Amino acid sequence: TDVCQRWWKYMTDVMPANPDNSPVSSELQEVFYLP
Repeated sequence: TDVCQRWWKYMTDVMPANPDNSPVSSELQEVFYLP
């Protein structure tokens, strides 16, 4: 959304960002499993 894109641009100085200003993400390791 437009609001998210503006927020991402605003936060680029304190968080890693992709060229389009979206936050850099990575896969998380599964810690536990609930059946």
